[in-house]
Amino acid sequence: MNIKRYGVDAPYALLIYAVFGVGLLWHAYVNRLNYLIGIETTIGIVLVLGALIFFTHHNSGKVQNI
Repeated sequence: MNIKRYGVDAPYALLIYAVFGVGLLWHAYVNRLNYLIGIETTIGIVLVLGALIFFTHHNSGKVQNI
């Protein structure tokens, strides 16, 4: 069976989600003693999870020639 791989759609969006998510989580970790970090941590987790879901499911809707 020959299945073609078409790659990730919008790879820069995936990169931006991951970088900003990790950046927000890192910033929340560094400043955890200075102020409340609930919203920042939540947004960081949502962005990282979005990037993971995007990466793991990027091939499910592609056309497959059998």
